[in-house]
Order: sequence, then C-alpha cells, then structure tokens
Amino acid sequence: AYATLSKGDRRRKHLAVAHHLESVGDEELAGVVATHYVEAYRATPEGPDADALAARARDWLSQAADRALSLGSPEQALGYADQALSITPGGRERTGLLEQAGEAARRSAAYERAVGYLEEAIDLHREHGDAAAAGLATAKLTRSLASLDRRAEAVHRLEEALDALGEGGDERATATLCRWLSESLVFAGSPERAFEFAERALPIAERLDMTELLAETTGAKSVALFNLGRHREPAMLARGALMLANETGSQQTRAEALVNLGVQVSEDDPKAGLQAFIDAADAARKGGNRTLEVLNLANAAEAAIDIGRWVEADSVLAELEGKDVAGFVEAGIAFSVAMLAALRGDFATATSRLDDVASRMDATDFVQERTWHLRARSVVNLARADLDAAYSDAMNAVAADPAGMNSALAVWVAARAALWLRDPVKAQAAVEAMAPLRGRWMEVARLSTEAGLAALEGRTEEASAGYRHALDSWAALDVPLDLALTAIDAVMLLPEGAVPEGAALQAKEILTQLGAQPLLSRLAAADEPATAGT
Repeated sequence: AYATLSKGDRRRKHLAVAHHLESVGDEELAGVVATHYVEAYRATPEGPDADALAARARDWLSQAADRALSLGSPEQALGYADQALSITPGGRERTGLLEQAGEAARRSAAYERAVGYLEEAIDLHREHGDAAAAGLATAKLTRSLASLDRRAEAVHRLEEALDALGEGGDERATATLCRWLSESLVFAGSPERAFEFAERALPIAERLDMTELLAETTGAKSVALFNLGRHREPAMLARGALMLANETGSQQTRAEALVNLGVQVSEDDPKAGLQAFIDAADAARKGGNRTLEVLNLANAAEAAIDIGRWVEADSVLAELEGKDVAGFVEAGIAFSVAMLAALRGDFATATSRLDDVASRMDATDFVQERTWHLRARSVVNLARADLDAAYSDAMNAVAADPAGMNSALAVWVAARAALWLRDPVKAQAAVEAMAPLRGRWMEVARLSTEAGLAALEGRTEEASAGYRHALDSWAALDVPLDLALTAIDAVMLLPEGAVPEGAALQAKEILTQLGAQPLLSRLAAADEPATAGT
C-alpha cells in the first residue's frame, strides 16, 4: 500500500504523523518523529522545502541520539547520528553531529569510527577558525585514542590544541584540555605534570560552575597524587569527586569517580575497593559506556581473586566472556584469568593467557598495563613455585611505578616469594618498598612481612607475636586468602610450638574451599617441624 503512494502523498502523510506525534510531547517518541521527518525529506524534491525538512529531521535525529545516549543505548544513538549526517553534507551544523556520532561510537567501543568522526569535526572547526571548539573536540578524541593504545599521540594532540588557544583563550576549552592532559600524562608515567594540569583546570571549573568537569578533574588530581606516593589524600579527593559526580546525575562521571575510588581505597579496605569496582561497572552499564563497564568488571575480577572470593571472580569472568573487548582491557581480563588458573594449579591455561598478550607488553606505553602484567606474572610464578622469577617480576613492577596502583599487590607477592626463599635480604627489600604505601591492608602486609623477617633472623618470640597480630587483623579485614598465605608463612618459618594456634588448620580450610591446590601443597610441605632461620 505504501508503494502505491506518490512521493507527494508520502510526504504529506509523513508530515501529518510527525506533526501529530510532536503535539503529544513525549520524549520517547523522538526517534519515531525523526524517522517521519527523514522520510518526508526523502520524498521532497531538492529546494527550500527539502532544506527545511532536512533541518527539522536533523534536529529530531539529534534529540533522539541524545536520548538514546542518556538511556545507555549508544549503538542506537550512533544509528540516529549517522542518519543525521547522511542528510547534512556540509555546514557548521555538521560538526555538532560529528561530535555526537563520535561520542556514541566511543561508548559503543567502535573506537576507529569515533576517531574518524572527531577528526573530521576538528578539521571543520579549524576551517572556521574556531580554536575553542577544535580544542573541545580534541578532548573528546582523547578517550578513543587511549583505547587504541595511541596515548602518546593523545598527549601531543592535547598539547597542540592547548597551544592553539593561547594565553587568554576560551576558559572552558582550556580547563577541559587541562583535565584530559592530567589524566593522559599520569598514565604515560608523568604524574608531576599531570598534577600541574589538574591544578590549572580546577579553579576554572569551579569559577565557571562546571560541576561535571570539576568532578572529573578532582578525580584526575587524585590519580596524579596517588602515583606521586600521597595515598591518603587521593582517597579523600576520590570520595569528593564521587559526591560531585552524584550531583551531576551523569552515570559516566559517576563510573569514573568510582573506579578511582576503588583503586585508592584498596590499600586500606580491599572489600570496599571490590564494591567500588562493581558499582562502577553498574554505573558504566547504565550510562552505556561499554569500555568502562568491561574495565571495571576486569578490576572487580582481580580484586575478588586477591581477597579470596573466587566464586564471585568466576561469575564476573563468566560475564566478561563473549564481550567485544580489545587492547588494554582484553589484556586485563587475561591477567585475571591467568592468576586464577595458576592459583588453582592450571598452569597451562595461565601460561597460555599470558602468552596471548605478551606482545602487547613490548609495545605499550601504558605504565599501569606493564605493571599489571608483571604483577599477574609474579602471581603465576609464585603459584608454580618459581620463587626467584616471582620476586623479580614483582619488584620490577614496583620499580616501574613505586607508588602506583599495582605496587601494593606486587610488593606483597615479592615479600611472600622472599620469605618462601628464606632470603632475609630480599624480604628486607620488600619491606622497604612498602614504605610509600598506606592503609590498613598495607599495614598488615608490612606487619606480616616483618614477622617473617624476624623469624628468618631467629627472633622467634617477636615473629610469633607479629604473626598472631597479623592473622587477627586479616580476619578483621575479612580477606581470607591473605590470612591463609600468612598462615603458610608462619607454619613454614616458625618452630612448631611458636606457630599461632589453629593457623595451619584455618589456612587448610580456606584453601580447600577455594580449590587452591598449589597453595595447599605448599602448606602441607611447610606443616612439618621447622627451625627458624633454616
């Protein structure tokens, strides 16, 4: 029936439906209204009427794309934005649509497409002599370049755009570019410069009442400070950034604040860190940011493995199966799978998953990815009793980023490898590497390492008391794997009569429940009369 209508009839009917639905005033109908305007445009000969309909269709398609993004449907938003671009061959209005399409593509994890849209938008802004708009579009480009492992290029492009603004340039663009330079530089291993750019952006964001940018930049500043070794202040800033993010109502800003909080509280309360990652993944899902969702699921899997909640880790890793991931996020998932497999005695899987991403480590300029890899490899080597390799990998991770997000977990592996090697020199080096790190969890890790060092040096009474305190503290923090590992240390290094009562049995119960066969074997070998210092 539709095919029998003339173009004029089609045009009239589409317009009648569009006008009626507009009068309803329901935001949910934006996509339907847009579709009718597009069809009316296609049924109209070239000329002023067609131009007017194209403008009307473009407006409704843009509204529909915005609504789809707000509802966490970036793929649908990208479809609307593409339709709008198809009827907008040129003009300034095309730049806004290109930026909208770039955002939708990025949230859909279509990074190459996102870069293509945003590159065109930047070129058009420059053609029109609009350095501020070009700078803002360059800031939007940053995330996609980072996801494509082009972080050095992102820094260069941001600095170039900032220079183009010059002194006294548009403040909103200046603050936005500085915010992204701060985040990009910290992940390129330059936390000092990252801090400087955050400090430059924050007063502008506050003065101009840019709450979302203020929240994001506060988060970027917290990350820079964390990597400079100031670990308590960043956690406070991260909580403030989350408060601001909640004010904005932006799920993406909230997810970014939560992932920073998860990293920065883990040295104090690993369970709180795990919950922050889970909440961040949920916020990213609601905000339609596929990359941030998957990254936080990978972080949650790692956190669950580390504290001994392996059923939860299995569930998260199962949720990640089949998701479209690449680059750094894909590597992060591989690290968690490898660690969990090795701790369960499946060394073939662990080795295979690390081999899958090994080539990336030679090429990446992402410091935190390299340290994450070294940390994961150290866990695998510890599980398979290659203690020298475990110690070396862990300490290399710490050396690459002494106060970074992977250092606390890495130095904890290094300490364990040193104690199991019965090497007081290596154990002392691990204790010294813990010095910049803070928080309750970190303090217990330090305490238990010092107890092991005392045992190695024959200070049995001091070591026994230290282990009793450490085991009680691990129980209070509810981190069963750390408790079991510390119990193994105590059983291995102390004379039988000095081992805290029930430590071996408690460790055996935890490790049996987890199915941690390599660690059970280590406990069984240690659960024989030992002499401190031997």
